[in-house]
Amino acid sequence: RLLASQWLALGVLTLGVTVSHVDRLWVVVYGCSTDACSTPRDMTYAIGAAMTLVATAVVSIANVVEEKLLKDRLETPLYCQNVVLYAWGVFFNVASMLIDARSQENVNPFKGFDGWAFSVIATQAISGIVISATFKHVSNIAALYAHAMSMIIIAVFTPSTTNVPFVLGMALVVSSLFGFYHLELRAALRALLERSSGSVSSAFTGPKRRGRAYTQAEHEEK
Repeated sequence: RLLASQWLALGVLTLGVTVSHVDRLWVVVYGCSTDACSTPRDMTYAIGAAMTLVATAVVSIANVVEEKLLKDRLETPLYCQNVVLYAWGVFFNVASMLIDARSQENVNPFKGFDGWAFSVIATQAISGIVISATFKHVSNIAALYAHAMSMIIIAVFTPSTTNVPFVLGMALVVSSLFGFYHLELRAALRALLERSSGSVSSAFTGPKRRGRAYTQAEHEEK
């Protein structure tokens, strides 16, 4: 069960992600602040925001169910579990492709595929394996923080997309990360300090003990 501090950290994470996208949210709020979303464009923004919330809820529920399925059978190899889970996706995608093929003539499912397309597929496959391993051996929350931290990595390589709200939001995300895992970080830091202090003390006491033992052995020989 989560501690109160961890729930607070998750709230800070939500706030950080929201602040980082506040420019997009402002468009939605400002567009609907006049005439009660009377124009088609304002209504489009409102519908988009509502559908985003619904999609977020559906994905969150699916991730929780996937984590439970993976952890219920820890003895089963991860690759076998992935085959079973992703078979549903293959089924629905093939069904969609067949429906499109009936509505159009001479549909080639690989039309437009080039090296970039296959690289995207390979990247998504690797990402699926990593996410499944995270769900099975860690948790959904760890994957959530990984997604949030990846935004910082993207911003490093695309600095033109960053602004003040994004920087503030990412600062909240980082503080949330430390707040959620503060117990684990404290235990790891304590273990590191104990290990380093033990190595330092052994470095000073070791030669004396070895020297004392050598002197005693030499004295016995004499």
